[in-house]
Amino acid sequence: LAGVGVILLLIPVSGYITNLMRRYQRDSAKFTDERVKVINEVLQGIRIIKFYSWESSFLQRIYALRDRELSKLRSKALLKALSSVFLHAAPAF
Repeated sequence: LAGVGVILLLIPVSGYITNLMRRYQRDSAKFTDERVKVINEVLQGIRIIKFYSWESSFLQRIYALRDRELSKLRSKALLKALSSVFLHAAPAF
């Protein structure tokens, strides 16, 4: 009887974690798209960027976008691990 209660308690918790993971994945994809767009700009205009020595400013933009992207990916990985713990902690009948 206690096992059924634990399972019923874990269902909404698991759903909430899944929704958070989905949101983090969506945010991460936005940051990835933005970073890829900037990298494409750099590759298309590499001569101009080199000529005016703008490498450092573009690198800072790319690193900032990558840091935001990695932050979301880390959060998603932690939520995935937490979800896995809940899945394995649920009693099996």
